[in-house]
Amino acid sequence: MSSTMDDMTLEEIRKLLPDSSAVNVVHGLVEKGLIRVYENLHDRYVSKKEKYIVLNPQFNTEIELKALFEKLEKAPKQLNVLLAYLHIFQQEHQVKQTTLLAQSDSGAAALKALIDKQIFQVQLLDANRIPLGNAEAVKWQELSAHQTEAYQHI
Repeated sequence: MSSTMDDMTLEEIRKLLPDSSAVNVVHGLVEKGLIRVYENLHDRYVSKKEKYIVLNPQFNTEIELKALFEKLEKAPKQLNVLLAYLHIFQQEHQVKQTTLLAQSDSGAAALKALIDKQIFQVQLLDANRIPLGNAEAVKWQELSAHQTEAYQHI
């Protein structure tokens, strides 16, 4: 319960009045002007996070990348993950972990090994839950003459 009787939640009032309807009691007190009701809204939205895989910047040069390929010759599944990453990155510029695992035909263990070796880094980014589709495909309707005139005044 609250430390003072100044602020109480509806749940706290329900605990004090087990047999009666707390809402009716509060409503009656509000009508008599004995109490004031304040409402607070709590944001329960939690953005969805997706794991994106990023190549360690250390391997951005061609020389280091070639050395990395030579190093991974003895680990073919890890090499497959790296090749799949480079292929996806060339097309999309961002590589989701799920996409990489699906296209690499290697297991999560191979990807985890590359992350542990600090060849890849994992980034958690907010995922858009609303598919926007192709923005260029959206056709805007032309404004009528009256609407254009009203828009000009604004």
